[in-house]
Amino acid sequence: MKKKLEEHIVERLGKRPENLDLVLSHFKEKQVKKNEVLVEVNQVCRHCYFIAKGCLKVTTHNINFEESTTNLAFEQE
Repeated sequence: MKKKLEEHIVERLGKRPENLDLVLSHFKEKQVKKNEVLVEVNQVCRHCYFIAKGCLKVTTHNINFEESTTNLAFEQE
């Protein structure tokens, strides 16, 4: 996973930044199953995610707890 993230960052910046190893050290791999919830309702998201494989659906809930999809994120995002 970190290799894909490193490649992504270098591709975006055009070169390997000096502090890339420090940045990468703050990431750890997390494998999730289909429909697994990363952040529960009324919680604040405190993590940054990079999708190495698969996709992610971002949803919100209104006051009646009706779900609404706000974003779809795919590999390399």
